[in-house]
Amino acid sequence: MKTNSKAFRSNVQSHILNAIYDYDGPGDGRAAYIWNKFQAEYNYPDNRRRIPNTQERVAEWLSGLPLNVAYTYSDIIALSESWHGEKHSEKQADRICENWFNLLAFNLLAIWTAAGIDPHA
Repeated sequence: MKTNSKAFRSNVQSHILNAIYDYDGPGDGRAAYIWNKFQAEYNYPDNRRRIPNTQERVAEWLSGLPLNVAYTYSDIIALSESWHGEKHSEKQADRICENWFNLLAFNLLAIWTAAGIDPHA
């Protein structure tokens, strides 16, 4: 499965939205909940100056594990292989793990945009 396919994006976005461990509200409020959590924990003025690129800032935040996303090498590879439906070579696996939080950040920005939240404001 290609990473730009709708099915792949849907898998990644579902993984993100289902990784909230401290939310018990309605399903359609998950994007706003994650946004408010990001705003409160990481998106303050000093971090905006230090990391001006929004996607990089979100990736940094996600790498601190504020959500229960996959983070170990084995979990990331197992999840990726299930999404792609194929076994990865060692080189592919390294590349996937290296870009994991960036991929999650890219898709989280898309989730927020679809929910009517402007993450770049």
